Amino acid sequence: MKIYFTASIHWRDKYGKYYQRIVKFLKKKGHEVIADHILYHKHEDILKESDEGKVEYYRTFINWVRSADVIVAEISSPSTVNIGHEISVALDMGKPVIAFYLKGEDPVMIKAIPSEKLKVVEYTTEDLEKQLEFELAEVGRITDHRFTMLLPPNIMSHLSELAERGKSRSEYIRDLIMKDMQKGKK
Repeated sequence: MKIYFTASIHWRDKYGKYYQRIVKFLKKKGHEVIADHILYHKHEDILKESDEGKVEYYRTFINWVRSADVIVAEISSPSTVNIGHEISVALDMGKPVIAFYLKGEDPVMIKAIPSEKLKVVEYTTEDLEKQLEFELAEVGRITDHRFTMLLPPNIMSHLSELAERGKSRSEYIRDLIMKDMQKGKK
């Protein structure tokens, strides 16, 4: 899996050892991890960045999230707007997010986000890797899956007309399947 890792750079001195453990574990399990921006950049350097540089970094961040299968966040640090924004962007893109926090550092606001794609998980220094392993396995059950479907021209034409009116082809097909599944339950 391709994993985007995020955490507070500002609080790296306090929580960095956990960031390192998370990234090390994910890589050990064979995942591709995007994390250098958190592990190696300094908060001061980001503050000194030009406005254009900040815009470019934001575009890069969006591409990282878009390309990831799952987002893993370490959210133990006291309120950070940046991490909350990154989680919201990921959820808006339909990406599953696993947000870990150290026992005793309860992230009240993140826990209040109503999304089945968000898992907020408490860990201790002893069970961090065990929690990571369990939650990554769970994500596999909620991750969207892609497949190819061949359709005749008349159906493609109909779907294209719907897309012009604002409803994507995928969304339309998913809605039809969900309606059929609901009928099957009755």
